[in-house]
Amino acid sequence: MPDIQSLLTLYSSNTTALKHLIAPPWADAPSYRGTSQILWSSILTLVACVYTALHLNIPRPGATGSWAVLRRKCLWVLTALLAPEIVLYVASMQFLRAWWLQKELKKLFLPTPTATAAAAAAAAAPAEKDAAAAMPDAAAATMSLRYCFFVVMGGLRVDISDLLDEEEEPNLPPELKGGMAILSSEGVIQLARLGHFVPVSEATINDRSKASFFQKILVLGQVFWMALQCVIRKSQGYPLALIEIHVLVHVVCAAVMYACWFKKPLDVLESELIDSGPWKSVLMLMVQLEIGPKPIIIYPSIDDPALAHQPPLIAQTISKDTGLAVDLVDPDTGRYIQLSWVDLPSTGGHLEVGEALPCGAGLATEGLFLGPRRLQRLKGITSLFDALEAGGHRRTGSLTSLVKVLVFAWLLLLPVLYGGVHLTAWSFSFPTEAEETLWRIVFIGTVCVIGGAGLILYVFARVFIVLESFLSLRATPIGAYMTVSWLQMLPHF
Repeated sequence: MPDIQSLLTLYSSNTTALKHLIAPPWADAPSYRGTSQILWSSILTLVACVYTALHLNIPRPGATGSWAVLRRKCLWVLTALLAPEIVLYVASMQFLRAWWLQKELKKLFLPTPTATAAAAAAAAAPAEKDAAAAMPDAAAATMSLRYCFFVVMGGLRVDISDLLDEEEEPNLPPELKGGMAILSSEGVIQLARLGHFVPVSEATINDRSKASFFQKILVLGQVFWMALQCVIRKSQGYPLALIEIHVLVHVVCAAVMYACWFKKPLDVLESELIDSGPWKSVLMLMVQLEIGPKPIIIYPSIDDPALAHQPPLIAQTISKDTGLAVDLVDPDTGRYIQLSWVDLPSTGGHLEVGEALPCGAGLATEGLFLGPRRLQRLKGITSLFDALEAGGHRRTGSLTSLVKVLVFAWLLLLPVLYGGVHLTAWSFSFPTEAEETLWRIVFIGTVCVIGGAGLILYVFARVFIVLESFLSLRATPIGAYMTVSWLQMLPHF
């Protein structure tokens, strides 16, 4: 019996036969595909690999308008299309930071019941042990990798408008404009060490995310189908269209991006506003470290300014660079700097170097007018300082240098892999000799970036690869239109 394709060709203009002739019980898919099928399957896979796979951080406050979000997304799409290794580097660093945050939180609040852990707990700082004891079970359940990604992407926002004087606002860094601040992963760890864990429920995070687990599986399914059909076609001796080779590179990149970002919420546009009331003094310290004056000096506070003639027993500086444990001494005499105590009114006043407030706060480098909120901020920090000192406060750790070196090496290796995969098309039948020569030359530009000229070559090479992948469809070997029939039965777009 003739196959369905022969019957359709024979009776294509006979509407009576098309209505009454019965087809075979099983009709195979056509043994060839058209240019539009190659083009659209490649474009849809490229969209899945480039646009859908991008999990961007939350925009800073004030940059959540529709056009601002679209412009930001388009910029990252262009970056992923031309230089996917940059996006892969960002994804891997964010995964490592989220993993590090989860590890540090679990180390604080979920110690393992081993002898080593017991010994470590016995030697832990009092503040950290108190924090662990105060950790509620409900909050412990929120320390998932998804929560840590939410923190890393800027999901925790606090209102600092009541901590800033008007004269400070024009000089604020961009991330503090509008009286809002984003808690970093290091800030979350420091709060946790002081017993202030900031929980956000999984349901709240999921409500803000624009993609579900099922949606990610669908996208990965299309990416897997594209990779599988390229491998099967190659194994059966069918040539690939150049655009399919290009898309295959992005398929590999998308697989790695999804592996890094699978637990990261997608397209979250607004962070969660956190109540900082229980740890207001800690927030004051964080703000002080960001905007200055830097550094400030913490002397032992006094109850009676008449004790000013007695030299302080301990003097320490607080700055973003030096941390919390640097004694302030005169390098020539080895003695602490002499100071005089001043009591400024609540409305503020001028504080000079060598002067200190009764709470113990002073300035290390230059005099400054302290407005009422800045004055209140310094008083709040000094009230916190005793707790920090008693709790054995220490700076948080960070990603190890070895991990950073490995990730950087991965960043350098990616352009080589990108160019190497495209180099497999060395013997491809290009439409013209000029295009063939250019293709063989420009892959070098994908692995060599030397100075400004190297960067120009790099950008030109990437743009040419993308354009040539599409333009080459005008002269493709006929074998590229052959299909593997069983592959067409698999769900795909």
